[in-house]
Amino acid sequence: VNKWCELCGTAFYKIAWDKSAGEVIGSLKNNAVFEGEVSIRAVSPFEIFPDNQSIADINEQKSIIYARLTDVSLVKDCYGVTVKPDDKEFSGVDDKTKVVLIEKYEKPTLDFSEGKLTIVAGDSLLYLGPLPYVNGKNNKREYPFVKQVCNLLPNSFFGSSIIERLIPVQRAFNAVKNRKHEFMNRITMG
Repeated sequence: VNKWCELCGTAFYKIAWDKSAGEVIGSLKNNAVFEGEVSIRAVSPFEIFPDNQSIADINEQKSIIYARLTDVSLVKDCYGVTVKPDDKEFSGVDDKTKVVLIEKYEKPTLDFSEGKLTIVAGDSLLYLGPLPYVNGKNNKREYPFVKQVCNLLPNSFFGSSIIERLIPVQRAFNAVKNRKHEFMNRITMG
């Protein structure tokens, strides 16, 4: 996350519950039952699409889309649905095993008091229901993302990177070096 943040200005953590992690606490029908653990995944800023680019706070967004390229077999394992791989034109990858998995998270509204999560891959609807976690203040459902910003920008969801701050310094350095070279060229010409 720190690398993405320094390169792009913004990066994200996705926090979820992994029910197959942690200590074994028993068995059910000859299958192990685990206590579960929090799962934290680094998310690239290229995979997050906010509803409004001019709202800086992630929790004030009406909706957030999390889209990523994933294996068809992973979709089958997680959702039990076999999907067709995406065309190269759509996914950008000439791989017959990849599909774009899109998760759209929507804040609670009057119509959907627990929020709404829609998950699609290929031409299949994988999930449509409430936000999965009660993780906000006062037992409210919030997005499972935490945003890390390198340099805040006013009225902008995404921040600026350290590289953007170094560009003027590099230009000033290059200007001084160029003046020295021009001076040395003039002296050697006679």
